[in-house]
Amino acid sequence: VTVETDFRSPPETKVDAYDIAVILNNALENAVRAASIVSENETRTGYVRLRSWRKEPLYFIEIENNYTGELVMDEQTDLPLPSHSSKDGAEHGLGLRNIRTCAEKYLGTMDIDLSTKDGRGCFTLTVMLNIGK
Repeated sequence: VTVETDFRSPPETKVDAYDIAVILNNALENAVRAASIVSENETRTGYVRLRSWRKEPLYFIEIENNYTGELVMDEQTDLPLPSHSSKDGAEHGLGLRNIRTCAEKYLGTMDIDLSTKDGRGCFTLTVMLNIGK
């Protein structure tokens, strides 16, 4: 999996570093897992792109990755249904819910965009936090 980054942590704000870690850990774990499947099953290399930017008073984190297969969105939660099963019995699908909870804590939101790039599925997660000035 190739990884490209243009990430800068938010400037001195009231955002808890733990919340940024929750967002990054959950998002990158999902992205790397999906991109790894592309690399294992296809002739193309899976990729993950991480970037962030600020447009006062907002701070954005965007994670993009390619994926293979079909993603089915849950109509009630607007989140993708888990595409893999757990070997250890742990509940999957909590990561995106945790990300949403962190975003809402800072009067923000998250958005998921499913598109196609280079003939492959492209998953883009954008997290917006209101961090003030």
